[in-house]
Parts: sequence; structure tokens; C-alpha cells
Amino acid sequence: MLSVLMVGVMSLPAQAAIVLHATRVIYQAKDREASVKLENVSEQPVVVQSWLDEGNLQRDPGEIKTPFLLMPPMVRVEPGKGQTLRLMYTGEPLPNDRESVYYLNVLEIPPKAAKVEGQNTLNMALRTRIKVFYRPAGLSGTSSEAPEKLSWKVVQNAAGWVLEARNPTGFHVSMTEVALSDGGKSIPVGNGMVDPNAVLRFPLKAKPDARAEVKFSAIDDYGAVRAHLGTLAP
Repeated sequence: MLSVLMVGVMSLPAQAAIVLHATRVIYQAKDREASVKLENVSEQPVVVQSWLDEGNLQRDPGEIKTPFLLMPPMVRVEPGKGQTLRLMYTGEPLPNDRESVYYLNVLEIPPKAAKVEGQNTLNMALRTRIKVFYRPAGLSGTSSEAPEKLSWKVVQNAAGWVLEARNPTGFHVSMTEVALSDGGKSIPVGNGMVDPNAVLRFPLKAKPDARAEVKFSAIDDYGAVRAHLGTLAP
């Protein structure tokens, strides 16, 4: 059973020793496996524990079931050295009309620090978490086209006005920033990921002008942030 080892030793401010060479993983259905490279940029060895989850940060890794094998689940990485994590799809049924998303957790557990008289230290383990997208074959369109296919609409509900982003594609669209350009002013409204064939809602303080435009930044398959422009539906 896999369990999180919550130890670690770092005096504030804490800095990550383990650096991942990716901000997301795209697992194509045709691939036998996907890999993520990590590197220990510190001057001390670090034990790394890794696991996948379905989106719940609070669940014990030993209780999580995902359709992937991850190797190695725990490894010691020497200073200045690297390690490759390998993900292998087990073949359990997943939707074939849209992407599925999981999360890769990388927990670094540094060695125990020597006690220094008169000095307090905070023991902690640092965790990095990135998205893993399983992409079935035959999806209509491409992931790069998905942000431009979002439709935007301002609606009113019981809580007030909200901006709706509707995603008609089979791809996830991750947005780092969404803003309304209204009367020459840029009004930030939030960020987030809109799932395939789903709607993401952003609360608004007031109803914007019907001529307002939506400016948003979306992350592509390579982790690059690209600017997009949307129009409000009547």
C-alpha cells in the first residue's frame, strides 16, 4: 500500500529541490507509456514519492485507484542527478469521446537536518502536482483549436451575474487568466479549467456591456500560455 510519508526538513523559506521538466502530461491512446523527467537541483539527496490521483487532494494515496501504473513509486535521487517517472495505461475502460484528467503528485522528502542549538526548524515535505490528460484516439478537432471554440455568455442566476464558458469539444481547456474588456477597462474575473462538453462559470460584480470582449490565456500541450479573444453571445 502506498502512503504519504509526511516528514522532511526545511527551514523557512522552503525551496523545492526536485524540478519537473514538464507542466503537464499528454498520454495519447496509441502510446505504450508516457514519461516525466525530474531533477534534483539541491546539494543533498532527496527521496521522492510519486502517485496519481483523480482530483481529490485529501485522499490517502493508498486508497486511490487509477487506470495507470507509475514507476518507480519511490526513489532516492542524488544531488544534481535526474530520474524518469514512467506512466503506463492499464487498459481499463475510459471515455472515448473526451479526454480524462488525472493528477501526478511528486513528494520530495529531504534528509533529516542536524539539530542546531538555539535554532528552530520546520520539518516539511514539498509536493508538486501536475495534470495528466489521457487523450483517446479519434477526437474531433485538435487541442490547439479548443480554446477558440469556447462560447461565452453572460447570464443571471440567484447569486447575480456570471460569465459562462461553454466547451463543446472533447478537450480540456486550462485558462490561467480570464478578463472582460469593457469600456476600455480590463476586468479580471478568474481562472480555471473547463472540462469537455461542460460549462465553467465566473461570478461577476455587475452586468458588463453587451459589446464587451473576453480576453483569456490558455495553456497548450507544451505548457505554453497563449492569448485568445472571445465574444459574448447575445
